[in-house]
Amino acid sequence: SSEPLDFRARKAILAEASSIFDDVFSRRVRVHSLKIHSSSRAEHKDGLPVIVLQEDSATLDTPLQLCYPIPKKPIQGIDTLARVLAASIKYLMEGSRPCFERTSAD
Repeated sequence: SSEPLDFRARKAILAEASSIFDDVFSRRVRVHSLKIHSSSRAEHKDGLPVIVLQEDSATLDTPLQLCYPIPKKPIQGIDTLARVLAASIKYLMEGSRPCFERTSAD
């Protein structure tokens, strides 16, 4: 995140959830060209690669959780929903789309 808070996530899961992350991890796209890296932070921590994203931790938490088969927390507030949706679209996280769509039962 843009804050000094790290999310630990599995590369394979992120790559499956987002073609953006798949491209970054397979080095088809340089992280710098996506403007998702800040040179002011380390590129590795505890021996693991770090990708610094522009969004704050509250915005990134939900899209990252949507990648995993765990119970989902409800999104609180329209402003949060808008930021989470924007991040999901930005990182091409297609699997999160059903969480934002209305069903006929709604």
